[in-house]
Amino acid sequence: MQGLHFPELLSPILLAALAFNAAVTHGQPASPALGSSNPAGQFRPSASQPWPKLSLNVLVLDKAKHSFVPADSSTFQVIEDNASQTIQSVAGPGTPVSLCLLLDDSGSAFAFRSQIDAAALSLVKSLPPGSEVMLVLFSDQAFLDVKFTPAVGFGPEAFQYQQSRGGTAMRDAIVASENYIVQSAHYQRRALVLISDGVDNASHLNLAQTKRAMQLPGGPVFYALHLTNKLSMGELNPSWSALEAIAKTAGGMVLDADGKADLLPKAAKVSEAIADQFALTYTSTQTARDAHLHKLEVRLPQDPARLKIQVMSGYYAPAH
Repeated sequence: MQGLHFPELLSPILLAALAFNAAVTHGQPASPALGSSNPAGQFRPSASQPWPKLSLNVLVLDKAKHSFVPADSSTFQVIEDNASQTIQSVAGPGTPVSLCLLLDDSGSAFAFRSQIDAAALSLVKSLPPGSEVMLVLFSDQAFLDVKFTPAVGFGPEAFQYQQSRGGTAMRDAIVASENYIVQSAHYQRRALVLISDGVDNASHLNLAQTKRAMQLPGGPVFYALHLTNKLSMGELNPSWSALEAIAKTAGGMVLDADGKADLLPKAAKVSEAIADQFALTYTSTQTARDAHLHKLEVRLPQDPARLKIQVMSGYYAPAH
């Protein structure tokens, strides 16, 4: 199939992610097991959208019905560090999406393997015309099995290197994929969809480091389809709570898939959410390259009681 590249180890991306994260985590070095050849502040946005120009991906939810509703893009307000920003352009429903599929290929997800593949394919098929998709399979390591390629050319053969064994380095895979999306995505509307049971027993990064690394300019909306059962659902489940914390930081949502039959319907809900995402492009008035956190807020004044905005809580400016 054209446009597919199999398989490419994500280690260089993960190294960059770890090095970038280490620069802002109490000055500690990256994991000795992985090493680090990248200096602090190595992150650079893509050449097509140099910082301080940002595309901020926004999800609008109806709080009463928990359904996904289109919004009047002209009424959006972006607030960065308590300062109103001027929105220069809006990419809304119907425009192409850059989608990353991040699929758990560890031993604990083996029982869901066929359902995971079916859900992933359904997500790709629902994308607007012209969209692109990338595929990352992870167990104790993350592999970039499909670089960004036209969604129309993505099929079942993309999963031919699945092994479904070994431990789970979910947090490392999330950070590596986030970096790759920011560096390589071609479209303003961006989504990262994780399908996993949320168990993590092999990552070098902890939860706090993962949340920090997700706050990059140009980052995607984060969706997680949490493989579970009725006995392990809800906020008391540590794996669910960790995913919810990441989604709150990056902007997005976590949906429990209660058993194999529930995964495809929940994937359909994620497809609906992605379809209704907006990307608001603006040039930040905060231009210092100081690696500081810039807090973000998006408002939709037309109906604040009914509509809920989900967006990343902030981003870290490049250091240099």
